[in-house]
Amino acid sequence: MFSSTFESGEVIRGVVMINFEVIEEKWISQGEAKKVLSKMKKKDATPEQNLAVEYLRKTKALSMEDSIKLKEELEKINMRKLKEDLLMQVVDLLPKNAEELKIIVSGSKISFSKKDLDSIMKIVSKYVK
Repeated sequence: MFSSTFESGEVIRGVVMINFEVIEEKWISQGEAKKVLSKMKKKDATPEQNLAVEYLRKTKALSMEDSIKLKEELEKINMRKLKEDLLMQVVDLLPKNAEELKIIVSGSKISFSKKDLDSIMKIVSKYVK
């Protein structure tokens, strides 16, 4: 954020944009995001990062450790249909039953059989509290 004061007394505030090169993109869970963002000092974070921290504090996301364990367990079933973006939605939304899981995967272009959904729910149910 910058602030400029002119001779007229007018104050203009804005944000200086800095160009960054994206080196790597990957999906992370809410638990992972919460841990990373919580380590930042509030004064050093952008307004968006501060809002994200507040949101993540209010949600009942899994801890970073449990999120990673669940993700790894879901990856082990080696279901090609369960792409990384969809897998992270399952981890973050933590469906309580097959109906909720159907809603999550309904946005996918790929259809999931009852057997697929049951395999996913068997793993997810261990993390639902």
